[in-house]
Amino acid sequence: MSNLQKRGNTWSIRYTVPGGKRKLEAIGPSKRQAELMLARRKTEIKEQKYFPTPEGHSWTCNQLLDRYMEYSKVTKKPSTCVSDGYLIPHLRQAFGELLLKDITPDKVNVYIEEKLRHYSPSTCRYHLSLLKHAFNVAVNKWKILRENPLRDVKLPVKVQNERKRYLTPQEIDRLLAVCSPHLKRIVLTALHTGMRKNEIVTLKWEQLYLDERFALLTDTKNGESRPVPLTSTMVDLFKEIQAEQQNDPSPHVFVNPHTGNPYRRDADTAWQNALKNAKLPDIHFHDLRHTAASHLRMQGVDLLTLQELLGHKDGRMTKRYAHADLAHRLAAVETLERAYKLPAPEDKKEPQ
Repeated sequence: MSNLQKRGNTWSIRYTVPGGKRKLEAIGPSKRQAELMLARRKTEIKEQKYFPTPEGHSWTCNQLLDRYMEYSKVTKKPSTCVSDGYLIPHLRQAFGELLLKDITPDKVNVYIEEKLRHYSPSTCRYHLSLLKHAFNVAVNKWKILRENPLRDVKLPVKVQNERKRYLTPQEIDRLLAVCSPHLKRIVLTALHTGMRKNEIVTLKWEQLYLDERFALLTDTKNGESRPVPLTSTMVDLFKEIQAEQQNDPSPHVFVNPHTGNPYRRDADTAWQNALKNAKLPDIHFHDLRHTAASHLRMQGVDLLTLQELLGHKDGRMTKRYAHADLAHRLAAVETLERAYKLPAPEDKKEPQ
């Protein structure tokens, strides 16, 4: 009897385990991978290192994602769990009913390639890393799988996250002029503080120290608390919102009056409408943070101070804003042209 078997597009291997029981194990579409796995199982049996089929082989991807989300609630920041929650439905739709043993690199590659048609490489990398991490946890923490089948799966394109797009003062005026009232406040906050979108929409009153003119961010991307200085515009704006919430107080600063909850997807819709009306289709919300940083740099703020204001752990992240004052520096070195230029010699006059 052959030790290899193909049914449909899936290769399986047959082998006998200690005790004489015959096993049939599905491997995937690759015959070579099936041959390698068969050789590995025979070696494990010979060296008495064979273990029964792991518990996780009978799990569906939905079961894995359910347990992973519970695990994330106690190991990840709340904002990260919220972001994960946006991606989980995509993974459920593609893999939810599949058994973990049937989720192969080929299937995941097809999924990523399809997502790349609609989403940025950065977003697709997030899809892939979340699924790979769920498998890693299943292997290393819960011990329900022997290995991560997606270990070597990589994004088929290089991710370029760095953007240098920032708004000019004229573009800022155009954008603010078409923002709905609630969005205008959120946009102003991004422009005047350089805070990330999630830091803004989750901001609570307990984080604001208006007399001392700073906001204390605790749930930051790098995991460290960060004080954010507040301009006079921001102090006035927060006092205005505070007065409006006097009769209907909320722990959050930016609250949708129709739902009583912080703005999330509803702010996204308003943002897209504003970009369309302002004729700024190439702008991302995160570019408002770039705008604040770039204009600070053009006003002469040094990179170390900028790093502290933005909450960058690594100074290399801040160095992307060195481009912002390039025009100023070019103008400065242009003065060397004048400094080094010798005056034209005067014509010598013949003595009378």
